[in-house]
Amino acid sequence: MDMMVEQTDELSGIVEDLLVAARSDIGMVAIHHSHVDIGKEAARAMEVAGVGGETRGVPTSAFADPQRVRQILRNLLINAKRYGGPKVRIGFGAGAGWTEVVVSDNGAGVPPDKGEAIFQSYESAHKPTAVVRSVGLGRYVSRPLARAMGGDLEYVYDGEWSHFRLRLPAADMPSEPRSTEPARSHSTTA
Repeated sequence: MDMMVEQTDELSGIVEDLLVAARSDIGMVAIHHSHVDIGKEAARAMEVAGVGGETRGVPTSAFADPQRVRQILRNLLINAKRYGGPKVRIGFGAGAGWTEVVVSDNGAGVPPDKGEAIFQSYESAHKPTAVVRSVGLGRYVSRPLARAMGGDLEYVYDGEWSHFRLRLPAADMPSEPRSTEPARSHSTTA
């Protein structure tokens, strides 16, 4: 029964990513901005992804779409669980007008020549012989979603840890667009 629930959740995530990818390809992704409790969304994403891990820092609020934030964090956590090292952690930070969530793992990291390519559709930094249980859309849809909410998503490897940094407008500094109309997604050309 647990396996069926896990596989249903995984299939639901894949379908959601496929729909966002299709909408992104035609330039329209629905974004509904509101105040988002980043700590709450990170906890929900960790539960859905089945990832336990250390948290660092103090979560703040963002002005973004809660569903899309959860989707991005779920994708990053599942990626860390499948392809990263044995340790996964989430860090929280804030700056002038920004709030950040960093999903990190202590895996080998992405080869330097694949740093931007991993944000393309159906791209993987894994060896062709590796068993891959995804279609390669998680990071591809995550970056345009972050940008459509007025933020960004970047990858950094520091030699020991892989870090995916999601940066969003702080709740006290809302970004445009403020309406609930579909926002034009930003393309990711590397």
